[in-house]
Amino acid sequence: MKIVRPTKVNDRALAQFAGMTELEVLELAQTPVTSAGLVHLKPLKKLRQLNLFDAPVDDAGIKYLAELPELRALNLGCTRVTAAGVPFLMGLTKLEELDLSMPAVTREVLKSLEKLENLERVGYCERGPDGSFSGGARPVQRWSL
Repeated sequence: MKIVRPTKVNDRALAQFAGMTELEVLELAQTPVTSAGLVHLKPLKKLRQLNLFDAPVDDAGIKYLAELPELRALNLGCTRVTAAGVPFLMGLTKLEELDLSMPAVTREVLKSLEKLENLERVGYCERGPDGSFSGGARPVQRWSL
């Protein structure tokens, strides 16, 4: 089952999704869903793709995403998630694609993602030495320690 572009979904409406345990794809980009609403996603154990682009979620809500064992694609671009929320993603062992296009991404954050062995692609932007942002999508590089 797949739900695409439910633009009127908010935290209260998201509670209705909790019973849709067969849901695999959920597009919540540019919705008013906040971190408080993400708790309702915990029962969606078959969810494989989640798009939260430009939704007002922050680090507090990311901990609920860590309970989605089948998640393979996650878009957190233009959210309020910071580097402090990234450790919650480390439990998403099947994650293959991750968009972290936000100013909070640093080289250290990108390096920490090497622990996600299935991660193949990361969207990001990072602040350059002059304060400007650069970004794009790139394959995950594996560093030797």
